Amino acid sequence: MATSSDIEADTAYGVFEASHASMLDISGLPKILWRNLYEQLQQNAFLAGNHLQFAEIAAGEKKDGGADPEAPRLAAISTHDMQPNEVVFLVDHALTFTNVFDSVQAVHGHPSLLPRIAALTGACTSFDALSTARRDGSEGGGGGTWTDDLSADRAEGRSVGLRKRAAVIANILHGLLHGQQLEMYRVASGTADAERDGSQQLPETVPAFFVMDEVGCRISTSDEEGSVNMRVAPFFYLDPAAGQLVPYSIAWNTSAVAKDEILCRMKHAAVAEQLSAEFFRASKIEIDAAAEREKQFPGEAFTLVVEAALSVVYKEGDGEEDWGRKQD
Repeated sequence: MATSSDIEADTAYGVFEASHASMLDISGLPKILWRNLYEQLQQNAFLAGNHLQFAEIAAGEKKDGGADPEAPRLAAISTHDMQPNEVVFLVDHALTFTNVFDSVQAVHGHPSLLPRIAALTGACTSFDALSTARRDGSEGGGGGTWTDDLSADRAEGRSVGLRKRAAVIANILHGLLHGQQLEMYRVASGTADAERDGSQQLPETVPAFFVMDEVGCRISTSDEEGSVNMRVAPFFYLDPAAGQLVPYSIAWNTSAVAKDEILCRMKHAAVAEQLSAEFFRASKIEIDAAAEREKQFPGEAFTLVVEAALSVVYKEGDGEEDWGRKQD
């Protein structure tokens, strides 16, 4: 016989399913895993550690017959055998932003974010290390248009410390933009318009970009179907306690996975290029607006944040004319 607590739990789950069914259907998560996901949300439990661990994978190294498509410094591998659609776990978002200027402000304003995001991309966290890596041509040197020649700053009395910080932030975010970690969902910018010309207008949407946490970023990506054994999708949880939507990602295995096998999700190169193009469009609008605000409210720190943002979106050798190409 079902107890009162069982009935209450079933009722609460029924409310969750009714509220989230359409979103879960769109994500593709098999219904057999819905209740498991619900229980994790209720407990605020991130259970990926029960199913995977991080391992250093060398470039081109093969494991269990499958090659790591990206050769990251660290890759997520399974800790046990898994049957198809056996496991689902929550993935948090380390950083959410609407454009490059927004992302620079977030990292600049929250110092603890800098080493965390740098670790996801293998970027340097100090100006001296960054300069050395760049001179050596190593990966940690990243890209962008910053320079390690600070003589002009010293001569003109500008803050060398702020300049160094701007260069480090720009390098870290440049790695995100031109890597595989950038993800996106769209959010409504307002309510639906009233009927116009006899048709109901849908709400306008704006892009929100995000970077998943250490677990999400360590799940490798590939555009080859045979390498893929995981699926990852954005998910918005309507938290009844907070009364608001909380963004997560959810990850589950779509095929059988052997112990110590690299976990890999599908991500086509074309999708990554589309995300970058969308990011450039949003960033160009905001940076232009920021430049106007800077004229009205000049300040050295603000100037350097803007310059860091510009360095992120411009690759070396790019000019202003490249904005048009990136927005196509």
